[in-house]
Amino acid sequence: MGQCAWCPSGHFSAGGSDACGAATCPPGSAMPAGAASASDCFPCADGYYSAGHSTSCIACACDEPTQSCFHGTVTSQDHVVHTKATIVGLPPSLWSPSLTQAWAKVVADVIPSAKTTLASVDAATSTTDPLGATTLVLVTTVATADDASTLRGLYASKAWLASLQAAAPFRSRLSYDVVLVALASRESEKHAHQSAKAAAVLKRKRHVEPIAALPADVLDAVSAARKEKEVVEQQLAQDKADAEAIEAKPKKAHKPATHVRRFGTIQVTTLNAPTPAADVLTDSAKAFLVQRTAPGRPQDIIMVQVTPVARRPIIKKKVTKFKRHQSNRFKRVSESWRKPKGIDGRVRRRFKGAIRMPNVGYGSNTKTKHLLPNGFYKFTVRNVAELDMLLMHNRKYCAEVAHNVSGRKRKEILTRAEQLNIRVTNPNARVRAEEAE
Repeated sequence: MGQCAWCPSGHFSAGGSDACGAATCPPGSAMPAGAASASDCFPCADGYYSAGHSTSCIACACDEPTQSCFHGTVTSQDHVVHTKATIVGLPPSLWSPSLTQAWAKVVADVIPSAKTTLASVDAATSTTDPLGATTLVLVTTVATADDASTLRGLYASKAWLASLQAAAPFRSRLSYDVVLVALASRESEKHAHQSAKAAAVLKRKRHVEPIAALPADVLDAVSAARKEKEVVEQQLAQDKADAEAIEAKPKKAHKPATHVRRFGTIQVTTLNAPTPAADVLTDSAKAFLVQRTAPGRPQDIIMVQVTPVARRPIIKKKVTKFKRHQSNRFKRVSESWRKPKGIDGRVRRRFKGAIRMPNVGYGSNTKTKHLLPNGFYKFTVRNVAELDMLLMHNRKYCAEVAHNVSGRKRKEILTRAEQLNIRVTNPNARVRAEEAE
């Protein structure tokens, strides 16, 4: 194999395929004899390549062109030697620590006092290899200039390259196996991270368990107990009202007296107002009432009357619409509210007599938000099973049958609501009560 010999001036000469046949580089020579350019490579018998430059020697060990290849250069300044290594085909996380330890061991065998550290790692994208190429710079510090010369001779002897290939995990025959294992482990770590992240997101979401339907006997028992309790409460309230009526003192009947007023020679006497005569129904009104109460006519369904648990007065501070300023003067100005922003606007400046602007003070009480006038909150029902959700909340929510429910299904819903003592806001929609003949 061709060897590289160092010149006193710092230049070198590179050999051909079998031996170093080029002459020593004279001072000022740019490249060895036989090289067409500074980037030419000469094949060696054992698969190595040696190329010549003016100030550095590059050696590449490639068993196959498609596998990983190692390039190394060395430069020295004072007592510090910089070793620059480039590996194609392996990520730096696999070979950087091993290469540093291997090079430190090779140098320590020759120069025990030398210290080797990792200076930098520079990753670049390769056009021929999907993993790219990475350049590693190792800094070796020696004590004397003789040690630096010895280190340069060690580098020129190519012996360190075999030691590194034996110690580091980037040997050519194992390079792609290591890469595939590394890529597989990296992909598995990525999937594990994504799955853990998705699991964390699902854990943060609120999980709502579906409500199972209660048995019919349980629902009937609860409804019966509730009705019995309400009957007792109504009876107690009626007894209390009767007792208060008995204890109350009878009020004196008010009889308007005759009042006489005098205005000079004029005397005015106010007499009792005559009792108005009862209104006499016309024949058409009587016929209408007879037809209205005729047997067989569909009557409104009277549902169970449930009192809400708490009747809070619903106060609407503003029921009229806020109209836009000057919308009554110009057709081009619509009534939809727009805040005036003119510098001289009397509405914006809140002059006396100007229309009022909406503000937060007109807001209604949030505790009566969505509260119906009957004191209940509306709950839309589409089937019989959804009524079971109001079993324990029949004094807070009332049911409203959806508009697209058929008449047959409405009968089942109303029957079940009567059993569960649930108030329905639209019991007469699509259905009527008829008397059996």
